Amino acid sequence: MVSDDVIRMGYISSFDAGAGMASVVYPDRDATAATSKMPVFLPFGVGQKLQKDDAVLVVHLSNGSEVGIVLGAFAQEGEAPGTSIASNGGDITFSAVAGSISVSQLIGIRDTEIPGLKRRIEALGG
Repeated sequence: MVSDDVIRMGYISSFDAGAGMASVVYPDRDATAATSKMPVFLPFGVGQKLQKDDAVLVVHLSNGSEVGIVLGAFAQEGEAPGTSIASNGGDITFSAVAGSISVSQLIGIRDTEIPGLKRRIEALGG
């Protein structure tokens, strides 16, 4: 691998969610040869769900094409996901098709004095 090939775009060949590892194919190289399994980046410590043929961004270490980290899938024009996680002003907001809610709002719900709700949440470990 040439030193200019540190950041590459490729496609998932295989993904093992349990191990957090994926192999990638680079069509401009040999479209039939996949890399060895590489670790998949965990944004916010949360595992990614990748599928065969997902377009991904990979960062390779300078000592070879078989050593690297799969950063994950990316949105292409018109393919933005309907969900998001955003950090704003010291709070985190989760958004989906049904709406959005912040961590502060969730904590407020947890602390609400709705009969039985607080006991249920505490029983779940909250």
